[in-house]
Amino acid sequence: MNEGAVHDLAMRAAEALLMSSAPLLAVLFVIAVLVGLVQSVLQLQDAAIGFVPKLLALGGGIVFFGGFILDQLQGFLGRSLLILAGGH
Repeated sequence: MNEGAVHDLAMRAAEALLMSSAPLLAVLFVIAVLVGLVQSVLQLQDAAIGFVPKLLALGGGIVFFGGFILDQLQGFLGRSLLILAGGH
């Protein structure tokens, strides 16, 4: 395997990582901001209050975006195997 193939594989791995994690990170970011606003308005300082909504949102995000994430990872695996086998 030449240097170009290694570079291509690394770029595709980074792309697959970003594409598969972005939906869940976006959901968690929105929930974290909303929970933070609610906690600041109600002056609640307990960290456990913010944990449950984030956990539920993560579970919902996995259910909702799971197919997309699996498609991204499956596409990455297929392209990686082609690169490793010597085809492009």
